[in-house]
Amino acid sequence: MLIGRIGRSRINLGGWILFDSMKCSDALRKLVVPSENDRTDGLAGRWVFGMIVGLAVLVVLSAGSTEANGQTTGSSTWVGTRGAWGLAPGRPIVGVRESSGYVTVQPKAVERMVAEGSTASFAGYRRRRAVARLAGYRVTALEHGPTGRQVIRVPFGYDEQLAAAELMATGDYEFAEPDWIVYPDAIFQEPQQPTATPDDPYFYNQWQLEAMNCEAAWSTTTGDPSFVVAICDTGIDETHPDLAANRLTGYNAADGVTEAEGGAVSDVQGHGTMTAGCAAAIGNNGVGVSGTGWDLRHMTVRVTNASSGAAYMSDLTAAVMWAADNGARVINVSYSGVDSAAVQAAGAYARQRGALVVWAAGNEARYLEGDHPDVIVVAATDENDAPASFSNYGPLVDCAAPGVRIVTTGRGGTYVSASGTSFSAPLTAGACAMIWSAQSDLTPDDVEQALLAGADDVYTPGRDDHTGVGRVNVGESVNRAGEWAPIYEPYLTVTPSSPVVGTWFYVTLGGARPGDRVGLFYGTHGTVEPRVVARYGVTLDLRQPRIVAGRAITVNDNGQAAWRLRLRKMRRLPAGIWFQAVQAHDDYASTVVKMTPQPDQ
Repeated sequence: MLIGRIGRSRINLGGWILFDSMKCSDALRKLVVPSENDRTDGLAGRWVFGMIVGLAVLVVLSAGSTEANGQTTGSSTWVGTRGAWGLAPGRPIVGVRESSGYVTVQPKAVERMVAEGSTASFAGYRRRRAVARLAGYRVTALEHGPTGRQVIRVPFGYDEQLAAAELMATGDYEFAEPDWIVYPDAIFQEPQQPTATPDDPYFYNQWQLEAMNCEAAWSTTTGDPSFVVAICDTGIDETHPDLAANRLTGYNAADGVTEAEGGAVSDVQGHGTMTAGCAAAIGNNGVGVSGTGWDLRHMTVRVTNASSGAAYMSDLTAAVMWAADNGARVINVSYSGVDSAAVQAAGAYARQRGALVVWAAGNEARYLEGDHPDVIVVAATDENDAPASFSNYGPLVDCAAPGVRIVTTGRGGTYVSASGTSFSAPLTAGACAMIWSAQSDLTPDDVEQALLAGADDVYTPGRDDHTGVGRVNVGESVNRAGEWAPIYEPYLTVTPSSPVVGTWFYVTLGGARPGDRVGLFYGTHGTVEPRVVARYGVTLDLRQPRIVAGRAITVNDNGQAAWRLRLRKMRRLPAGIWFQAVQAHDDYASTVVKMTPQPDQ
């Protein structure tokens, strides 16, 4: 009775219909939402409801349309509206998002339910109920533990949009929507031959880099390799001379297998190699093209095994979450389906883990409603800074980037010219990594603000539906990154400030940069002559500094670190003891504080 993910066709099994309809009736009965005072299931009611719905399903099946090959076709009627729990499923669009017979569901977190007014105990019950309701239909290989997100098989003969709407009506789910089959957002591609001879032969063909003011950014940074851009796409040409040296091992989300364990990441369609080159093709290496960031590293996350490039939305969002869990700081997706609620959920998951998700707006010249606060949605512009004719538009769009005749890397070590929001998105993803490279201590929110604040308002004044806040300007955003950088003013305190010999006291560092390794030194002769401490390679303004007063520790998220010390008995009590905290990766001492010891009482 399990229908595999390969093909995901709904097959008419004749005699199995009655059994499956009874099973479906049980699942549909469980969609009824009990009150907080009514948490029991009546056995008699269950069977009566099951018989009624089972017979109803048989009637629907007998009246349903049947194609020549014997497969039952579900209704294409859109059911449901935009509600309090997520975006409406939307209509299928051929070649953009197509039905798969599966639904992606994410139960609400207990904390979310409590915030909405449920008691803690009832919220816990609702969460368990939400998970149990799906148990008979889950595809366990696609379950995501931290969020509870699952992909379920739609009951036989049942429309996935209706199933999603009914699940949402329970109020127990963050989102439920068809697990759409979606496609790469490229319009066309054609061979391109070098016509100029700078260090990168194609550089002067890459009009997008000039339009985005990349050269101004490169005078500040060419990209920090520690900021990894994940390319969730059709795979990559693993030996491409403009990509191979900076590529990290990745993951096959369609199979759920890491590259290290044998997961295939080679490019099955060509699209992934093109998007990777936009963000992170190696620059100034005398070969081919340059990406937005010359030295950025990129991670391949293949989302499909189909030569067409078609992928399930559940595989795309699984790829995003895997990348966020495995070190990516910027995650690019150049596929259709951005107006899916699952996209926002994946973006929120990634942002909580310190990563940014960038998604292509799509190429159907379609109006996109809503907003994804945790996803940067990118539309396309042409060589004249006008909106590309094919680009989707609407309130969902955050910004725009070049997307017409983009010269980039292709399979087989080649180079191609291509159009689509597929290329606007990775150019923007590279810009985000460049902002982080220039100011490493920014949060994902800070990077997004710097990106949008630096954009050029090239269309109608102010924000508009076609370009969002404007076309990306990498140079300006990198230059303005410091405006969002936190100001660290470290200070030390001693508690008590005059500890008694033989007792414990605390030295606390505040106002420091989270994540820094910090050591604490002390001296008894004041801050007169500098001395280099070899362990940290920094200069202390302490005369005759002694050993480290406390072990090196990491500054917490609140910018604090603390040492618990004991003042031992001394032959001669000094007039004062000076403490100095030193940040391990910088060549300066952060702060100095003096304490006055008191004799043993």
